Amino acid sequence: MTPFIYYQLKAGICIMLFTGLYYALFRKETFHKLNRIYLVFTLILSQLLPAIELPAINPAAESGLTQFVNAVTIYASKNMIVEQSGQRLSAVALVYGITAILLVMYLLYQIINVLVLIRQSGTFRLDKYRIISLPGRFHSFSFFNLIFISSSDSHSDDSKQILQHELAHAGQWHSLDIMLIQITKILQWFNPFIYLA
Repeated sequence: MTPFIYYQLKAGICIMLFTGLYYALFRKETFHKLNRIYLVFTLILSQLLPAIELPAINPAAESGLTQFVNAVTIYASKNMIVEQSGQRLSAVALVYGITAILLVMYLLYQIINVLVLIRQSGTFRLDKYRIISLPGRFHSFSFFNLIFISSSDSHSDDSKQILQHELAHAGQWHSLDIMLIQITKILQWFNPFIYLA
């Protein structure tokens, strides 16, 4: 097994523990901002924690803060070193790599579709946001400062509420959360807890 996959397995264990803690303690909380901060922070932390190595602390050696600072060693770069070309990739690494590449291609496909929608649809500005009118077969959504409103929604009685809802998503940068989740899914596609998060 390659060091990178081993690293991702350790990150997956962190995601499992943090997600389990979320479901046990915070899932029913109504403080949505706090829940969002917890989920985003723990996803990032889950990728950083496996990179920190804490060797056994020797009491006879240095003491206090110096000992702690010397104990923390980041070794993620060592884990990412590609195996020498003479070694064959394991089947696990091959399956992991192919699946990750397919997921990257799917994410790029979705982004290209958003760009095509922008190019093909009528747009207008609303403050710092750009409103894009979509054909009726699409649902309304937001992507960073772009608000996509379905033509079927724009003619409904709830059109103002839908627009306000999408403006709130855009204003709170929910697209950044979604991109973080999508990138984490590419790295952790094998982990069922990432889909729960």
